[in-house]
Amino acid sequence: MKRIFTILIPVLLIAALIGWRLHANKVQAQSLTSDKGRGASSVAAAKASVQDIVNTFQTTANIESPQTVKLSPKVAGQIVMLALHEGDAVHRGQVVAKIDDTELQATVRKQIATVEQAQARLLQAQATQNTVGVGVGTQIQQMAAGVAAAQADYAQATQTYNAQVASADAAVADAQSKVGVAEAQIANAQAGVQSAQANYNNASTQLVRQTNLLQQGAIAQQDADTARTTAAVQKGNVDVAVAQLSSAKASLASAQSQLDSARHQAQITRTTGKTTIASSATKVTQAKAMLRNARANTTQPAAYRANLVALQADVASAQADLTNARAQLAQTSLISPIDGFVSARYADPGTLASPGSPILALQGLREVWATIAVPQEQIQHIIIGQNADVTVDSLPGRKLAARVIQVNPSGDPASRDFTVRLAMNNGDGALKPGMFARVSLVTQTFPHVTTVPPEAVQTDAGGSFVWVVTPDSKLQHTPVQTGASNASAVEIVQGVTPGTQVVTVSGGRLKDGQQVSVNSPTEIGGKGGKGGGKHHRAQ
Repeated sequence: MKRIFTILIPVLLIAALIGWRLHANKVQAQSLTSDKGRGASSVAAAKASVQDIVNTFQTTANIESPQTVKLSPKVAGQIVMLALHEGDAVHRGQVVAKIDDTELQATVRKQIATVEQAQARLLQAQATQNTVGVGVGTQIQQMAAGVAAAQADYAQATQTYNAQVASADAAVADAQSKVGVAEAQIANAQAGVQSAQANYNNASTQLVRQTNLLQQGAIAQQDADTARTTAAVQKGNVDVAVAQLSSAKASLASAQSQLDSARHQAQITRTTGKTTIASSATKVTQAKAMLRNARANTTQPAAYRANLVALQADVASAQADLTNARAQLAQTSLISPIDGFVSARYADPGTLASPGSPILALQGLREVWATIAVPQEQIQHIIIGQNADVTVDSLPGRKLAARVIQVNPSGDPASRDFTVRLAMNNGDGALKPGMFARVSLVTQTFPHVTTVPPEAVQTDAGGSFVWVVTPDSKLQHTPVQTGASNASAVEIVQGVTPGTQVVTVSGGRLKDGQQVSVNSPTEIGGKGGKGGGKHHRAQ
C-alpha cells in the first residue's frame, strides 16, 4: 500500500500542475480576447534571454540499511532470554538472546564423565599390562558401564532427532501457507493490470479522436489537452498496477524461496539426525563387543595390546564428543555481529526456537542507502560517484548529500527501469530505514543558451516557429530551430536572438504583419540565470 502511495503522489502532482498551467493560459487568453474590440489585437509577450537550461531527474525512494542481519539459533530449544525490542541499540559481540541450555549442560557433564571413565579404563589397563588376568572383573564392570553409556547416547540421539524433525516439518507447512497467499495476491494484481490497461486504451482512443477533431477545428485546444492529460493519468494507473503485480510476484518468489529453504533444512535435519543415530548405534555395538572381549578373559599378550588400542580409541572418541557438546552449548547464546539496532523481533521468551528460524533482525545505521528506479531514457546520464540531493519529509529544512555507488547495467525487461543505489552518511542516526525520501540528480546542463518560454514555440507544416513582435508592434512569422528544453524554457538554436520579443499568449488567430498591442511584456530570467527542468519519477 505504501508503495502505491509513493507512485500516485508524484503522478497527481504533475496532473495538477498541468491543469493549473492550462487554466492560467485560458484566463489570460480570455482577457486578451476581451481587448480585441478596442483596436489592435492584444497579446502577451516575453523577451528571449540567455540562461542555463538545467535538467534534473527527480524520484522517490525509501531509506534502507545496507546491513541487515537475521539471527537464528543453530540448536533447537526454548528461548529463556530475549529482552531486546524493535528500536533497541545493539553492539558487536553483545549477547542478544539465550536458548535453554539445561539439556546441553547435562550432556556436557555426561561427556566429561564419559571421558574420565574412558581415561580411567585406559590407565587401569596400562597399569596391569604385565599382569595378565589381574582385574578382569573390574574390566568387565567398566565395559558394562561403557555399554550403558552408549545406550543412553543412542536414546538421547533418537529423542533429539524426533524433536528436530517435528520442528522442521512445521516450518515447511508455514512456508507452504505463505506461498498460497502470495499466489492469490498475484491473481488480484493481474486483474488490476487488465482493468488499468483497458482504461488506458479507452483514454488513448479518446485522445486520438480529440486530436483529429482539433485538427479539423471542431473543438478547442483545451479539450484536446484534457484528453491528453486523461491518457497520461491512465498510463500512470497502468504503471501502478504493473508495479503492484511485480510486487506480488516478488512476494511469491520470496515465499517460494522460504518454502525451498524449509524443505532443504528439513532434509538436512533428517539426514544429520539419522547419521547421529547410526553413529550412536555403532557405539553401542562396539561397547557390547568390548564387553564380550572382557568376559572372554583373553590372556594372550597380543590380544591384550589390541584391547589397549581399543581403550585409547574410546578416550579419543569421548573427548571428541565432549568437544562437540561444548560447541553446541556455546551456540545457545546468540551474539550480535554488528553495531546497530533491532529492526524486527520474531519470537518471545518461552517460544520453541529451531535452527534456521530467525529470532531477531538487526540493521546497521552508520551509512544508509536509497534505491531508485531510473527510466532508460535517463540512465545514460547517471554515473557512479555522481552527487545527488536528498530530502526527507520527516526532516524538514534539511538537504542531505548523497552519492551514486551502484548502477545496475541490466534493466527490468517489464518496466525498462534500471536500479540505481545511493549512499548517505548517517553519523547522527537521524535517517531511519523505511523513511520516505525525495531524490534529485542533475542529468544535463546547457550553459548560456538563448531561450524563450515553451508556450512561445508553435508548430506548423514548415516546422517550429515563433511570432516575433517587431519594434513597430507588428507580428512576424519567424521559423526557429529548437534545442534543449525544460519545463520553463526552450533553447533557440537559430531564428531568434536575445532581447527579441515573442508572443506567448494571444486572444485569437494571428497572422503575419498583424498590428498588435503587448500587455505587460516580461523577460524570462536574465543572463547567467538558470532554469530548472525536472524529470519526475515515482518509485
